[in-house]
Amino acid sequence: MWSQIILKQPTGPAELITSAPRTGQWKLGTDGPLTFRRPSWDWHGLQDESEFFFLRVYGAGDYLFKGADLGVLVTKGRLQTDDPADLTPRCRTFIDGIHSRFLSQPLATPAPAPPSLTTYGL
Repeated sequence: MWSQIILKQPTGPAELITSAPRTGQWKLGTDGPLTFRRPSWDWHGLQDESEFFFLRVYGAGDYLFKGADLGVLVTKGRLQTDDPADLTPRCRTFIDGIHSRFLSQPLATPAPAPPSLTTYGL
């Protein structure tokens, strides 16, 4: 069975991404850390549930903002528990590991606030 998740930026103001994880195959080590295995555009070579494929959407020079799609993670096995509202510990480790590799810095000037819906008569 294959599983996939879309990783999003859950919080924060808009910032400039200075470093981001690479697209390719990753592995969860037995002692916990994630390691990049190799560049790839295909997830079919994954061997077991300790490996996953990550397709990055935003990289260095792009903007990080609440709700941004950071990438797609594909792996063998389940990422949800029997309760569809809960993720497995392995899934949470994958998410935390990838999120930790997105480094960003505040913008030099704050981004302007979006116009209110009343501006458009809504």
